[in-house]
Formats: sequence, C-alpha cells, structure tokens
Amino acid sequence: MASCKDHNKKLPDDLQVGDLIEIFHPHSIHWTVYLGDGYILNVMPIEETQTSSDSSTKSNFCIKAVIVMQLLKDVVESNTFIVNNIYDNEYRALPQEDIIQQAQLLIGEEVFYELLGNNYEHLMVSLRYGEDISDKMASEINNEEIPANLQPGDLIEIFRPAYQHWALYLGDGYVINVAPLEETTAASFSSAKSVFSRKALVKMQLLKDVVGNDTYKVNNKYDDKYSPLPAEEIIQRAEILIGQEVCYDILGNNCEHFVTLLRYGEGVSEQANKAISAIGFVTAAAGAFSLLGIFPNKSRHGH
Repeated sequence: MASCKDHNKKLPDDLQVGDLIEIFHPHSIHWTVYLGDGYILNVMPIEETQTSSDSSTKSNFCIKAVIVMQLLKDVVESNTFIVNNIYDNEYRALPQEDIIQQAQLLIGEEVFYELLGNNYEHLMVSLRYGEDISDKMASEINNEEIPANLQPGDLIEIFRPAYQHWALYLGDGYVINVAPLEETTAASFSSAKSVFSRKALVKMQLLKDVVGNDTYKVNNKYDDKYSPLPAEEIIQRAEILIGQEVCYDILGNNCEHFVTLLRYGEGVSEQANKAISAIGFVTAAAGAFSLLGIFPNKSRHGH
C-alpha cells in the first residue's frame, strides 16, 4: 500500500487496521473499515460512479455497487466520523492480516447490496468479525425488541410528548418517515418548529432510532375504510422516495398523510382533521382574519 504522510492528517492517533468507522452524512450514516495509511474500504453505488438509466439493478432496495479503496478524508469530506467497533463485546475481531487479505480480494468487485439486509454495514462488520455474523445482524441486531407480528407496510404510531408521529415499516427493523430538514435527530421532531416546517426529508431509519425514548404501536386504523396496497408495491413506492425532499405542513401534507399514501394510495390524517376543526372554531370566533394564508392546504396526493 502506498505511503503518504499527508494522508494521515487529522486521523485519530489510536486508529487501527480493521477498525469500523461510522461516518455521519447529513441524511444517513455510512460505514467503512480502516485499512491503514489513511485508506479505507468503501462500497460505492454504481449510480454514483457512472450514468445509468437501468433501473433493473434496483429491486426491493437492491443496488449494484463497486468495492473501492479510498482515502478516509475523501469519503468523510466535511462530515464527521468516529471509530465504532460496536460488536467487540459480542464478537472477537479477526487478525489484522486476515482483514487486509480479505479486503484486497474485494477491491474492484461489483456487488449487490440491500438497504434492508446486505448493506455496507454488514460488509464492513463481516470483514472485521467474520461472515458468520452477517445473517445474525439482519435477523437479531436490527430487529431488537421489534414485535414478531410486525409486517412490511404496517403503519406505526409514535407517541411524542405533544403529538403523534407516524412511520411505515419496511422490514428488518427499518421504517420510512419524513423528518423536517431543520432537525438532525428523530428525538427533536417534537419541537414546535419541526411541526410547522415547510420542507422535510424522506428518510429510511431503524425503528428504534426514530422511536427513541417514546412509545409506539402498530395502528393500521384506516384498513376498514381503505384497502392496503400489496406489500411489494408499498416497498417499491417507498424506495423511490427515500432521500427526496418533500413539502410538509401539519394540515395538508403531514407525516400521517405521507405513510397512509404509501399504504393505501390515499393520504389521510385524522390528526390533521382535528387540527383543521380546531382552527375553524378559532377562526369563527375571531371573525377578523383567516388562517388560510398561514396554513395553506396542499394536495394530500402530492409527494
């Protein structure tokens, strides 16, 4: 491996070959494994390295990617990162020589990774601890404390201190939900600023991370009125939206509208209807102004 002292600038002094590195991008968390001399092993989607109109490589969150060796500083850029050997208490790390040997065999290989299963975290963890824990990660780690009867496409109602947040279950412990761009963590979604945010980001996150310290339940409460779409169609619709910016407002296009539109093809929100009723009462009592200019009602069918 080529040597270059400049490559090690700003790297932790205790960074070791085989360490797992967690990189905090604005809207996602990326994982790599450290190879030494400032280099890491990285999984890069093919779509990011070349222009491709072939959507057949994407199915059920399966994406074609290439394994590359890059400088850590080039991947991190202006973001932050930490060394996070998260499973050292459960598994013994392989010898550094074995990690390097396996990594060298992978460089340049094209792979398919799944956002819900065989993703870059699984690959890097397998390099550090051995492939025998990959399946355990998908079946146990991400599903920690997930109800056994939770099904892809289920609506999940999360009870924040002042209101209810909604997410849709995708499988393997992950949900899709909307998070205002002003906020950086799921827990801060309960602020008044978040509730009335005009722009939001569609995110795929672990259910446990979205719930935080709050409580939740599965609540497909509109099934009596609307027929759920097939689970495969729900997942496909969700896949298209991940990472997209959307317009958000509490009355016409909120988090409940978003998940019900995915499940039923119809965006509905009992929470919004109650708010509209309350606003209507206040408007009638005041009689001097309208709240319509403050809370424009967007089409609930719009993404």
